[in-house]
Formats: sequence, structure tokens, C-alpha cells
Amino acid sequence: TDGRATGVTFLANGKEHTVSARKEIILSGGSINSPQVLMISGIGPKEHLNKHGISVVHDLPGVGQNLQDHFMMPVVYTCTKPVSLSQAGTKEQATLYAKSKGMLTSNIAEAGGFLRINSKSAAPDLQFHFVPGYSISDGFGNPTDGSDAFTIMPSLVQSKGTGTVKLASADPNTKPLIDHNIFQNESDYDTLIAGFKIARQIIASPALDELRGKEFLPGPTVKTDEQIKAHINKYIQTIYHPVGTCKMGSDDMAVVDHKLRVHGIVGLRVADASIMPTIMNANTNAPSIMIGEKCADMILTA
Repeated sequence: TDGRATGVTFLANGKEHTVSARKEIILSGGSINSPQVLMISGIGPKEHLNKHGISVVHDLPGVGQNLQDHFMMPVVYTCTKPVSLSQAGTKEQATLYAKSKGMLTSNIAEAGGFLRINSKSAAPDLQFHFVPGYSISDGFGNPTDGSDAFTIMPSLVQSKGTGTVKLASADPNTKPLIDHNIFQNESDYDTLIAGFKIARQIIASPALDELRGKEFLPGPTVKTDEQIKAHINKYIQTIYHPVGTCKMGSDDMAVVDHKLRVHGIVGLRVADASIMPTIMNANTNAPSIMIGEKCADMILTA
């Protein structure tokens, strides 16, 4: 109302409810849902909102733009001993889990590390995730025969591309359209290809001699850079670190200011990873917690 956010309308148990805000509203939907909520509320790129029949409250072109993420792909080997997470479904493991022990307490990504490939990079370009089991296509591509394996996942943490989150519909129940625009810059392939080769070197190390079986994916016939690139294209997946779609700043594409207040709207802040102008070269969990804590401090001192 008159450039001020006054309340939130939501569905609960199939019924619509509206809650009024006495002072301000904090939107923390994450890098996918925060821009979606803003756009269906009339805050976002004018042409895009008009396309979906949404009345424009404030033309803010940066909403849903600047999507950044991290990406990984699997290199999988069979394991010669029954010690992988493929054994986690046994009665013995269930008993151990009741005591907060055993394989079912695993965080899946049991080990990892960071590596700088480009000497000019200010921070690591690659992150490695190690999984004591199969980890193919978020698990949906894993064999179901109970065999043992382990996976090392070279991960791109300095992608040079930016994508978008756009509305598929003005209906809030309709999932938005996500375009990561990965490999917008061809040099990102070079980083992952280098990571793939390093993954093979790690797995070939003497420490894994007693556990290393055959290369399951992509297999020993994949040798050239073009073959590795084809494997990347088939199996690349997000690490679920999306940021940037409601970025902080003062330029034409900024969505929030330095106090996380939405430009052009009074009484509305965004506090989640979407406000990051650029993605960091590591996990986004701790910085997201920091954003929430900082926002809480600013609310208390407002």
C-alpha cells in the first residue's frame, strides 16, 4: 500500500490467512522462493510481471536475476570390501543408530577439501566431496544391487556464469523456472576437467589400494578432454548453494540495500542467501546464518 509492505497472505490447511505487520516484514524464502514471492507480490521486472498479469507495485529489474551456484559431478569406483554406505540398511546398523552410532549417522559427504587450479584465483576454484558409497544424480542414479562403492566429486566453486529465477505462473503454488545458465563461460569446463583428472590421481593413491576396485563411472575408456566433457554434461548437478537473486547493492540491478531493505518498498527486508552479490568459493551455510544474525541486529536497532 503506497509503497509500504503491510502484511502477508498465506495458505494453511487449505485456507487463506492474512497477517498484518505493525512495523516490517522479513522475507527469508531463500534464493529460489524469495524472488518468487517478491514477483508474485508485484515487485520485480516490469515486463516479466506484465507477462503473467501481475500488477506492478514496484519495477525492480534485478529480482530473480544474478543466480549463482556451485556444481559437482561424480567419479565412482567399486569398493573391494563391504564397508561402504551400501551396508547401512542392515539390522546391525539400525541397532547402532539407536545408540547414535554406525553408518546411519553419516552425513554422506564424509570428507572433502579445496584446491586452487588457477594461480590467479584469489580463492580455491575446486572443492572435493568424498562419499563412502554411490552418489550418482542425487542418488537416483545409484545401483540398487547392494554392491559397495565410493565416490569422489570434483566441484566447481567459482562458476563464472549467472542464471535466473523466473515465474512460470502468478500462482504461488506453481514452481518457478530455474535456469542456472551453467557453462556460460567455457573456462568452467577447464576447471572441472582438471578436477576430474585430480580425482583419478587421488583414487589411484596407495592409501586406497586395499579398497579400490574398478572405475564404475565414467569408466576407464573415458580419457580425452572431450570424453570427460561429455561425462560432465551428463552428470553435472547442483550442490544446492544458490545465491544472488535479490542481491544487495546500490546499482540498477540491486534488490536490497546495505541494511537488506528492498529498494523502493518501505517495511520489507530480505534476509537469506539471495542477497549475496557474488557467491563465495565455499559452502554457503555459515554465511547464511551470519546474514540472519546481522539482520536480527539491524531489526533490533531500527
